[in-house]
Amino acid sequence: MHDLSNWGIDNVMTHYLTEGDAIDLSSWGVTSFSEYKSDVAGREQHDDASVSAAIFAGETPEDPDAPVGEFARIAVYLTDSTAAATHGDTFRSDPAAFRVDMSEDSLTRGASGYREGAEGDETQYRVSYEGIRVDIGPYLE
Repeated sequence: MHDLSNWGIDNVMTHYLTEGDAIDLSSWGVTSFSEYKSDVAGREQHDDASVSAAIFAGETPEDPDAPVGEFARIAVYLTDSTAAATHGDTFRSDPAAFRVDMSEDSLTRGASGYREGAEGDETQYRVSYEGIRVDIGPYLE
């Protein structure tokens, strides 16, 4: 068995895009968010960011039928809040437990809006972001 007590990654920049958003794959920069979205700065939906006890779960504990996994849900919730940081822990602790720290800085951008559903579908609230920093390291329970 490998000793993972010192394993970690730092300063990974992540983006989360939904339909209609565009990214330049040569620079990895988001070139535009969909036209139905607008900047979230100043109109965030939440004061606090969510935390997670199962950050790599395939579905969210609140909604097992949700279209995004827990990592994306926590990052999107951070984007749509006035908080600057949040975290999630891994559910499994064998061979090791890990903590995922997420943070925003002055370069982080988020956009949100309501997407009209196709005929018979509900209107959906969508959030996209560019530039959430992720650090992952051992978590000693």
